[in-house]
Amino acid sequence: MVCCILLFAIFQAYSVKIDQANQKLAEISIQGEAYKDLHTRYIVLDEKINGYKAEGMDVSAYLTKLDTLKKYLSSGNFDGFTSLIKTVEIDVDCDHQTFLDNRAKKVVTPPVAVVENGKISGTIKSGNTVLAGVKIALKQGKTEITATTSDNQGKYALEAKVGVYTLTATKQSHSDYTKANISIKSDKPVSLDINLTANTSPPPYNKIIPQSPPPPPPSDSPTPTPTSTYTPTPTPPPSGCPGSYSEALFCLINKHRQDNGKGVLAMDSVLNQVATNHSKWMQ
Repeated sequence: MVCCILLFAIFQAYSVKIDQANQKLAEISIQGEAYKDLHTRYIVLDEKINGYKAEGMDVSAYLTKLDTLKKYLSSGNFDGFTSLIKTVEIDVDCDHQTFLDNRAKKVVTPPVAVVENGKISGTIKSGNTVLAGVKIALKQGKTEITATTSDNQGKYALEAKVGVYTLTATKQSHSDYTKANISIKSDKPVSLDINLTANTSPPPYNKIIPQSPPPPPPSDSPTPTPTSTYTPTPTPPPSGCPGSYSEALFCLINKHRQDNGKGVLAMDSVLNQVATNHSKWMQ
């Protein structure tokens, strides 16, 4: 009986030991699974951070945090590891997006070609008198590049791209002015005073050249036959008024005027003038 009791006690103690060992093994197994999961997260984060570094992002602060995570993992400080890795995963992704946005804004624009201009200026006179309203132009070949007009003080100023030009100055009643091979430079303005000569010759006119009479006909040509001359038959004077035809017509005109309450006309030396004066009244 005593032996049975001892055996039962030994069995009970052994069972407790076995349960404790199984519990310990279960805890180790659980910790092993947790370690495995956390280690996988660490590897993924490490690859991500080094990938961002390859893109040119500054990840020095995150490399230091990777070292801290590695220490937590090796020491079994799973709580510290879990808390830190959550923060690092969020922050590194936010910083990476900011890095990409800033890089997109840095658009490389090609340099803009600067067009350099030069200047030419001066005063225009005719003798000692300044000339206003003179057209000054810069040309290349037959193409006018730019032009201006002199002011009341005879001054002008033109700007043009750097190059070689021909300058012309024109004004009515003055001779034209032309100067070729003017070099316009950006660092050295050109000064050119111009003196135009006033035209003294009269303006051209259309001269009428008389035509020569036709040559006489050849001597062997037949003599032209003279044409007959028409002699009108005198018209008898109108009835009711004595005298010549002109006097009778003058008489009839004045009678017609008197019948209509108009004054009589005086006999001019030319009967046509009488008829004209009468016709104006008739109209």
